[in-house]
Amino acid sequence: MRAGPISRSRLPLRPGASDSPQVVLATFARMKELETAAANAPTVPADVLGILRLPANADETAVRAKIMVLQAPNDSRAHIREALALPPGADDEAMVAAINELQLVRRKSEAEELVDGAVEAGKLTPAQRQFWLENARADLDAARDAINSMRGQ
Repeated sequence: MRAGPISRSRLPLRPGASDSPQVVLATFARMKELETAAANAPTVPADVLGILRLPANADETAVRAKIMVLQAPNDSRAHIREALALPPGADDEAMVAAINELQLVRRKSEAEELVDGAVEAGKLTPAQRQFWLENARADLDAARDAINSMRGQ
């Protein structure tokens, strides 16, 4: 590119600065490089990209798309809510509470089956039932091992 004559009055040059066309062209070329680099620089902070689990080179469009996906109604847990007999709007905490309750009921049931079976088999007396039931509810595996090691009467 060849530059035509540039008048010193059109350039904001300090006194004594060079006003040669080569210096001016080099300055403009460098300014263009800096503008291009700035335009290509990531505009999304790295910590935001990390939180969203996006690659380091993700642009603002990728961030907006990820946020859109996160905000979209997600009914992938509807079948879980239904199985737990929870209302459609139940949140994750309600689902976890319902699952914990079911696990507690299951542990109690398993403990009762174990202890009642041991009483029927003559491994435990009815008077021992409450002690073993409480211990089986607290630690089913240990109670099962202890009862299984006993001989029936």
